[in-house]
Amino acid sequence: MSLLQILLCVCAGLLALTFLFLFVATIRADKKAAKAEKAVAAEETDTASEEQLAQDKAEEVKAAEPEVKTAAVAAGTLVIGDIEDGEQKEKPVKKVKKEEKETVKVAKEKKVPVSFPEKLLALDISILDYYDSVNNKFIGYKKVHARISATGISYRFGKDLISKLSIKDDVLRIHFALPISKYRFAKFKKEDLSDVRAYKEVPLTLNLTTVDELKSALSLIEDLEKNLGLERKNRFLEVDSVAELKEIVNSEKAE
Repeated sequence: MSLLQILLCVCAGLLALTFLFLFVATIRADKKAAKAEKAVAAEETDTASEEQLAQDKAEEVKAAEPEVKTAAVAAGTLVIGDIEDGEQKEKPVKKVKKEEKETVKVAKEKKVPVSFPEKLLALDISILDYYDSVNNKFIGYKKVHARISATGISYRFGKDLISKLSIKDDVLRIHFALPISKYRFAKFKKEDLSDVRAYKEVPLTLNLTTVDELKSALSLIEDLEKNLGLERKNRFLEVDSVAELKEIVNSEKAE
């Protein structure tokens, strides 16, 4: 065999080996590419599954919200959407029963007005002493009589109203049938109620809350005595005016 033939055989063998190597390398590359594609596809599938699962869960939570609110209202609580420290706040729903509404309505309708004697007896004991002094001063005159009404106590000389007792804002007041102009410069505190219809006949008004005011009131009663010619009863015995008021209140309650 010649040298040329040997070289050709060697070249053919090398060429065959080269083609074989390239063939094997190509197969391996195809396998790696296929594996990589499978991994990417699997990753995409997992991602899509997670997104679908999250979406389904969100839809389930949203669908369950009305049921939670309905159950909360039925149980007497209302769920507020605000979330604080990871917990939902609950606000109680106050339920007013029909019976309670009717009870309140009846209570308002049955409100009983307080009589004047009850209002007077509710004042301080010192004020009741002032009332006792004034009352005995008036009824100690001849032809002067007292009459208790819903608004106060009236003192009349015959048919003429000469004085009246009333209560305003828990303050006992006394009114006189005397011209206020005559006492314009008097030192005691006074008020002119001549524009008020109920006190038009007795406009000169004083409060009876202190000893000094009591003294001023007794002095004005003596002025009435002079103006009207009132006469003291010969055998007058003072009465317990407060005890008489209590008897009146007790008889009213008994009725």
